[in-house]
Amino acid sequence: MSESGTLLLRIRDASAVPGGTPRTFRLDRHGAVIGRAAGLDWTLPDPDMYISSRHCEVEYVGGGMYRLVDLSTNGTYLNGAQERMATAKMLTEGDAFRVGRFDIDVLPGSASAEEEPAPEAAPAASPGWDAAPAPAEPAPPAPEPVAEAAPPAPEPAPAPIEAAKVEEAWVAPTPVEEPAAPPAPAEAVAPVEEPAPMLPPELPAIDPAGEAEPVAADGGWDTIEDDNAVDWSRGFGEENAAAAPAGDVLAQLLKAAGLSRDDVKGDDDATIEAAGLLLRQLVGGLVVMMEARARAKAQMGAQNTIFSRDGNNPIKFAMSPAHALAQMLSPPVSGFMGAERAVEDSYRDLQAHQIATLKAMQGALRSTLDRFSPDAIKKRAETKGLIARILPGARASALWEAYEREFGGVAQGSDEAFMDIFAKEFRKAYEAEAAKGAK
Repeated sequence: MSESGTLLLRIRDASAVPGGTPRTFRLDRHGAVIGRAAGLDWTLPDPDMYISSRHCEVEYVGGGMYRLVDLSTNGTYLNGAQERMATAKMLTEGDAFRVGRFDIDVLPGSASAEEEPAPEAAPAASPGWDAAPAPAEPAPPAPEPVAEAAPPAPEPAPAPIEAAKVEEAWVAPTPVEEPAAPPAPAEAVAPVEEPAPMLPPELPAIDPAGEAEPVAADGGWDTIEDDNAVDWSRGFGEENAAAAPAGDVLAQLLKAAGLSRDDVKGDDDATIEAAGLLLRQLVGGLVVMMEARARAKAQMGAQNTIFSRDGNNPIKFAMSPAHALAQMLSPPVSGFMGAERAVEDSYRDLQAHQIATLKAMQGALRSTLDRFSPDAIKKRAETKGLIARILPGARASALWEAYEREFGGVAQGSDEAFMDIFAKEFRKAYEAEAAKGAK
């Protein structure tokens, strides 16, 4: 927190700042998006692409308070922590956070942009693609460069904030063992019909520039979505009609859960404690999943949820799972959803996220295959004038060489090319899901 409402962010090592890049950034009751992409509030150059296009965001939440939100692939590290930030953290004077190879100090707004901060421990060595971790401070996990879109940053708005520490840990479910492969079928005696092509024959070919044309949604994916739709009106069982005796906490709890005493075995106190622990785990897991969803959307360039005057989901804007749980168990707060609606809204968003991811995978694969279709290769060769200069008998060989060159170029930048296509399809699928939910 800053009494004046102003903070100064400054890169600790002046020699690490390339020429033309500002070493400091002043926050005066407004937020800032920090990353590698041009056009952000503070652009940090990084030829190794360890820093994400939109790496992190400092949000002004009102009352002279700021919080740091990690949006990156490779992590933002606060105050020398070895683990990346799992949730948003409040920023105060004296804090420091690491973005790629830059250590950034948080100073009072009155500090001079050229004033050196107090001596601190030597910064960790810059993590590279093949660099081993330093003995004193292990480097973060090896980066995986990702090409990301950089949408305009939404205007930050104040939200009720509680500087609480995250106490919940998300435990990944035990993986299910793969079923044994079925026995190989006996060799067919009669002639077998030629299988149907995997892709519909009516798919349009890619344009000469290599950009895949939009294609109609595959009916199979729509079937998956329809078959897995959640009927929220059905609820989770019939509500227990029997009224709970006044003062009987367990009876009231079971009634709210649609159960009766006959359905639950065990001591009353133990049952109430188990219900509390279960609720804590469920809400904690939901908060972590919603944060992962928001991070994935930011990486793909999709519009994230912004704070509005009314209808805000406390699960999405909570500082920690404990904060979300406390707010939902308390009387409703103005501007926020009630607890039941917030949980339903979160599950709906997670379902839409899954469908959008599946459709993005489908679209990205289809676009990649379209790029290597015979028609697409031929059109690009014709555009470059290759076919017109070659004798008819040598055209097949020339087209094959064109295919080899095309494949080599795409394979060389396959990670970035695929992520560009995937991000485009992801945004398109998310917009379609959002439009469907608005109906």
